[in-house]
Formats: sequence, structure tokens, C-alpha cells
Amino acid sequence: MPQHIYQWHPIFVHFTVALLAVSVVFFAFAWRIGNPAWHARLLAAAELNLWTGTAVTALTVAFGWIAFETVPHEDAVHELMVRHRNFAFATFGGFVALTALSGWQRRHAGYPSLLFAVGLLAALAGLAATGLLGGQLVFEHGLAVERLATKAASAKLPTADKSPAADKPPAAETQPHHHHDRPHK
Repeated sequence: MPQHIYQWHPIFVHFTVALLAVSVVFFAFAWRIGNPAWHARLLAAAELNLWTGTAVTALTVAFGWIAFETVPHEDAVHELMVRHRNFAFATFGGFVALTALSGWQRRHAGYPSLLFAVGLLAALAGLAATGLLGGQLVFEHGLAVERLATKAASAKLPTADKSPAADKPPAAETQPHHHHDRPHK
């Protein structure tokens, strides 16, 4: 279980990205396929992913707002957080509009229309841009990440136990380790 409420945002965001991206792929196939049976199947799968993805995104955005307001951060990353938040709101708005439009358009011939498909691609581009900004916040700036250095420093604090083992930090937390053939820097 996450220790802080803002830690729910990165959990839900994976569902948002997966459901909405798969929805766009299914709509694209449905738009191009000539077989009526497959067209109907792909549309049903696309709509289910779009509608579910948009609903999950409401939770993602809500937890993102909580994270924006509560996560400890430095002034240097605040502007990037604002950009991420603004992209997220715009992208969510786009998917909400497309979800509503899909409910209306499904009753008309030629669904999905070219305009709807272009809207989906634009919303997908917004989703990718929002995700890249979020990734930049975490992986380049360490936002909401407990730093290894902090763990190492706290592991070396003096303890009441004066045995030789008490002076050694736990191996898993502070010792360098390797992933395949690349060491951490």
C-alpha cells in the first residue's frame, strides 16, 4: 500500500496510458478494416477501452492534483510540474470530449469518422507529451523519489549497538549493484 496518497497517481496513470492507447489502436483498425464483423468487434473493444480509460483517467487526474498540491518538491521543478498538470488537464478534456462524441457518433454511418480519428491521434499525442513530462519529473528530477543518498546517510547514523555488524549498512540498500552488465553511476 502506498505510504502517501500522492503515490496513487503513478499507479493509476499506467491504466490510463494503456487503456487509452489501446483504444486509439482499435479505433484506427476499425476505421480502416473492410470486414463488417471485424469492424463491429473492433469498435466495441475500442469503445470499451475509451470509456473505461476515460473513467480511470478521472481518478488519475484527481490523484495527480493531490500529488501536485502535496508532494515535497524544490522550486526548480515547480514549473515543470505546472506544465505536466496543464498538459494532463488538456489531454483529459480531449478524451472526455471524444468519449462523449463516440456515444453520439456510434449512431451514425461512417463511425469512426476521419475527424474523430484525427481527434484521437491528437489526444494520444497529448497523452504521450503528458507522460514524457511526468517521466522527466521522476527520472530526471527525482520528484517523489526517496533518494538512495538519504537512505545511506540514515543507515550510517550511530546506534546503541556497538558490534562490528552495527557499523555496516544493510547491503541491499547502500551497496552498488548491477543490472546485467551495466553498473549504476
